[in-house]
Amino acid sequence: MKKHAAEIIIILSLTLIMTSCSNADTAFKGDANLDSETLADTTDDSSIEISSPSDPNASYKIVKIDEMSNGNLEVISKRQGPSGISFARREISCSNYTYRYLGEGNTQAESEEDSSYIGEMSALTGTSASSDVANAACEKIK
Repeated sequence: MKKHAAEIIIILSLTLIMTSCSNADTAFKGDANLDSETLADTTDDSSIEISSPSDPNASYKIVKIDEMSNGNLEVISKRQGPSGISFARREISCSNYTYRYLGEGNTQAESEEDSSYIGEMSALTGTSASSDVANAACEKIK
């Protein structure tokens, strides 16, 4: 158990370091692939800005929402904060209020690559950035 926790800390630390080392070439270009009819009220760059009280020093945007064959949503979000820009791709079940990470990276393209370990669906807490992303995505597809 201690070894697993240490591995998680190392992975998170490396992710933070990689994010802080990203340069301007990895910045979001606004090609979010959002369907403007399905997702009304998007910003000029076709992304959906959301607030995340659990991460007040960062701004979040949903840049892509797709429905998966199992009925869940595949959501790509962009986080911009003190450590830089990062993207996360999550599978979200609006009906069960669960999620899991599918991919992450410094660019949207990197986040679209499957993670080497895709875990089980976990309950959303209601007090996390993942919960904030899920709430906004589920609200948009109603």
